[in-house]
Amino acid sequence: MKILYKKGLALELWHDFYLGQPSPPPLALPNNYTIADCLNLIPSEDSVRLLRNLRWVFRPQPAGANLFVNVTETGSDEQFQPVVSVSQPYRLTFWLTVKNSYFLNYTNLPLADVQHQIYYFSNQRNNQQNGTVFLSQPLPTYASGEGYPLGQLVSHGDLTLEALRSLDAVPDEPNPDDWETLPASQYVSGGDRLPRQKRYWKGEVLSVRPGETVRLRMRDGNGHIAIATDIAVPDGHLVGAPLPVSIDLVSLSPGRYQLLQQEEVIDEFVFAGVQEAQTALALVEIFLNSDNVDPDLSPIRLQNPQTILQPQTYVIRFKNRATRWRYLYQRPHGCDRTNLPETFTLIDELSYATTRPVGLQKQPDRVFVDCQNAPLPSPTVSQIKPETDANRSVSQIFSDVFL
Repeated sequence: MKILYKKGLALELWHDFYLGQPSPPPLALPNNYTIADCLNLIPSEDSVRLLRNLRWVFRPQPAGANLFVNVTETGSDEQFQPVVSVSQPYRLTFWLTVKNSYFLNYTNLPLADVQHQIYYFSNQRNNQQNGTVFLSQPLPTYASGEGYPLGQLVSHGDLTLEALRSLDAVPDEPNPDDWETLPASQYVSGGDRLPRQKRYWKGEVLSVRPGETVRLRMRDGNGHIAIATDIAVPDGHLVGAPLPVSIDLVSLSPGRYQLLQQEEVIDEFVFAGVQEAQTALALVEIFLNSDNVDPDLSPIRLQNPQTILQPQTYVIRFKNRATRWRYLYQRPHGCDRTNLPETFTLIDELSYATTRPVGLQKQPDRVFVDCQNAPLPSPTVSQIKPETDANRSVSQIFSDVFL
């Protein structure tokens, strides 16, 4: 008997630090591209069991991971049908872990403590651009009057913009001095974070009356109710006072959940109450046979009465961090405003720095020169120097090079 497996799903992790900020974004990754020494995808225990039951196989790859599906030929136009029918909604979840301790140094993500938050990526985002399906949510659109922190990525027309400094009340059109212009793409940003929920959900329920019964439900991404509980408000409860509530989530599988009070969403979080989730950067959740996924972007499609394999490539793309490269000398460098290349801003007789932040790359594609036209080294990623303003927001980030 012939056993046939076909690739049904590829999860690719793009990072511009390793890719070198390609312009335009790649249609296919270079053959020598690898990110396995930095990021790792691990199926959750629930998904290991589900993959086994569906007869799908998970295989790590240098650029992420592939999922192979046990299929049979349908006899029509090279179509393939999964041996195990995907006739109901399923959720596959994968932990994304970081293996490089300097990851945040060279990745354009907020530097603030995110211990109680986790990044979340899903094919329910339905975020397709130029033929590439991204699992991050779409970047916000540049909006007049809005404020943006340093490093914020926004979409503007057919471009992606990166804020070079903290900005307040931006004008109708972006000021070129305030933004780095990039080809249109979709990147991971701070907006992809959700609360990291452990075993017990603890909070307060508002708008309760003495003697009433409060109905609370946990709803997963497929719309299924995973937990339902009714809480009786004591007769002696003070009118208008919040009601403290604790819910044991031990029965939940990893994933994104909404907490509903009656029919109103009062909280949303990623359940990360298992051991392997404690150090994970992100959870990746792939929905199969879900009404919330664009049929054209799903790994399978319904063709009554069958489910047909529809291979997909999903991408999570990280932007490399841009820093001001600061050169520090032990003796006066001899440069002044008349002979220092315009790329730099003079700080004092022992230091100068790039005027604009420059993206860090594993293999830099440009070499700066000093005032005597001698080549300057590029910084390493082992250390960056954030500086904050009066509001304790990061106002600029330096990468120091000692000469």
